[in-house]
Amino acid sequence: MEYNRLVTGEKCTLFSLFSKDNVVIIPDLQRDYCWGTKTNDKELARDFVRNIVENGFNSNSDLSLGLIYGYEAPIGHIQLCDGQQRITTLFLLMGLLNKKTKKNEFKNQLISLFEFEQDDKEPYLQYSIRESSLYFISDLVCHFFITENDIEVSDINSNLSWYFKDYNLDPSIQSMISALAIIEEEIKDIDASALGKYLVNQLSFMYYDMGTRANGEETFVVINTTGEPLTATENLKPLFIDAQKPECQKICSENWEEWETWFWKKRTGSGKKENDTADNGFREFLRWITLLNTKDVESFKKIQDSGSFEFDIKFEFNEIAKYFEIIVFLFEESNIFNTNLDWLSPDKNEKNNNSNSQIIWFRLLPVIEYVKKFGKEDIRNIIRVKTFFKNLSRIDNVSKAVASLLSEAIKVINNMNSADIAEIIYLTNMSSQIITEEEKTKFNIYLLNPETRNEIENTFWKAEKHRILKGEINPLINWSFDNELFDFELFKEFDNVFNCIFHDNLNYPELDLTRRALLTRDLKGYPRKFKGNTNTSFCWEYSDWQALINDNKDEFGEFFKELINVSNIDSELNKMIVENSPKKDWDEFVKIPELLAFCKQKNIQFSDNGWLLVKNQKTSGEFAILNVYRIYLDMKAVPFWDEKIWSINFYGVSGSCIYFDNVGKNISIDLIYCGDKKYKIQVFRRNVDSFKLQNDLLFMAEKLNLNWNGERYELNIIDEENCIEFIKKIQHFDFNF
Repeated sequence: MEYNRLVTGEKCTLFSLFSKDNVVIIPDLQRDYCWGTKTNDKELARDFVRNIVENGFNSNSDLSLGLIYGYEAPIGHIQLCDGQQRITTLFLLMGLLNKKTKKNEFKNQLISLFEFEQDDKEPYLQYSIRESSLYFISDLVCHFFITENDIEVSDINSNLSWYFKDYNLDPSIQSMISALAIIEEEIKDIDASALGKYLVNQLSFMYYDMGTRANGEETFVVINTTGEPLTATENLKPLFIDAQKPECQKICSENWEEWETWFWKKRTGSGKKENDTADNGFREFLRWITLLNTKDVESFKKIQDSGSFEFDIKFEFNEIAKYFEIIVFLFEESNIFNTNLDWLSPDKNEKNNNSNSQIIWFRLLPVIEYVKKFGKEDIRNIIRVKTFFKNLSRIDNVSKAVASLLSEAIKVINNMNSADIAEIIYLTNMSSQIITEEEKTKFNIYLLNPETRNEIENTFWKAEKHRILKGEINPLINWSFDNELFDFELFKEFDNVFNCIFHDNLNYPELDLTRRALLTRDLKGYPRKFKGNTNTSFCWEYSDWQALINDNKDEFGEFFKELINVSNIDSELNKMIVENSPKKDWDEFVKIPELLAFCKQKNIQFSDNGWLLVKNQKTSGEFAILNVYRIYLDMKAVPFWDEKIWSINFYGVSGSCIYFDNVGKNISIDLIYCGDKKYKIQVFRRNVDSFKLQNDLLFMAEKLNLNWNGERYELNIIDEENCIEFIKKIQHFDFNF
């Protein structure tokens, strides 16, 4: 094999990429090819080809197309991580030029002779995003670009023998076909041979090997000095600088590079990401600025919905500098957002143009606007603002409506007359989803208790973090009012009991004790089918508990009140259980802990056979008929068999079966529920063929009047009362074999 090795910091031509045994691979981490798709009234493929023709080819001048990132794995196989759209468009352009020459003049830049004649017909460009993209490019090269035929771009569809129907479902393929049509139109009057030679020899890229990028900032600086700075968008920096006042342009350029460098240092966020450029982070920063300064409702919504935005190059440099100082302050100097560094390096996501989520904007943008308006001197006030919007974002009604509430959140800050977020309760015409009744109550408590405000805030903030409450602590607050006055000490008592009951992990088995105690309290809708659940549930998800508490605020208030100052909460819960009336609904679940213990996710279902205990989520897995499982528990509690010889177990995979095993004699008994309180009993030997089994147990079967069903001996049907007596007869039978 012979390869053209690409070297970091050195120019490479199209010939370097597409020749010898090299392969350029678009790895599966990449997004789809999209330059053939019209977005925001722009046709990127057309603009790209025109730029090459007008700025390079027409003047016969060398043209650099910027920086491409990749790594070799294995040698000679360039895994392209940045530059996909440009390289793909060039490959399509080269293919059309080759077809237009009708001499296969540029065939050797599309596919190697070895691949075409002797191997798998894999071209120099390979798409590993999905198999259909990979096969299509191979088909395109071999059946369209280099094969003499009269097929036009418009003919590329399912009518061709090599065009599979799956190709219609691949967005990359469809964009490539659209791009081919655009390119075909752009080059119709151009000398294909001359343009092809120009592309091969005079077009260049700067290559960067990501395998060495880990060397850090020093390498980044080296790349910058080559004349290919790492900018947020390809052409934004020079356009922005040119739009500034002449006297500001030098400092603007210097600061722009400083900003890019800072975002490059933060490109990995918390360290879990693998972003190798500052592009996503810096562009996100510009998106924040744009959102905060967009007053038009429709334009604001458009950015929200798609993440797409056009940064105003006439935006004053000093204003951007102020925003940058705020970001550095919030994420680095003050550590206010030090646990949210990933926001500075959003993941690549074509659906939202590589932006953060709207929830993140909701939490961050009001804080940025607050610091810009009131300064960064009072850290406590800034933390109050941060905590307020963070807490709101946890509430389901807010998170689900964030698309309409983001602008309202920013509006709250803009309308503030005081640096104290609590005083927004005096504002009018504010969204009730942001300034909720609960938030009003909390802010009133803060304002009425200035001396203890910090302590109250800290306690409230901690309570808001509980995964059940999810920011809504109104029940705790309401329980803590005494004669219409808020009692902070009482709140702490309720909060303490709440956290004692609801541990930080709700999967703890001991929570069943709480469930059973709550069944004694006459709660509304407990158990029930909670939202999103087809089973009847005793509460499993955090949202189940939240819904149950909100629907039974008074009952839960009394429940927790009884547990305040109790030396042993478990003992008090057990007392509630013991004292529960047997006439009450669900008393068997109260008194028999094994019933809830069987239900790993606390689900039951009602059926023709009564209640079913569901092991996990579905009865397609393991389950137990409640009445049968109770019989099993009763049998276990008072054994009637010799436990040295016989063992008892329960099998619920395909129903409810109680079974006994005599390991010494290899005798098994199944007690199977048949419905309507009727059972059948089966006797068999495990791992013994049916012929031998039938003979071994024939004597017993005759004595006990059992019938052979082809696999086992059985008695069908017997009522519940006679089951135990008959099982005893089998267990006491003298098996001589």
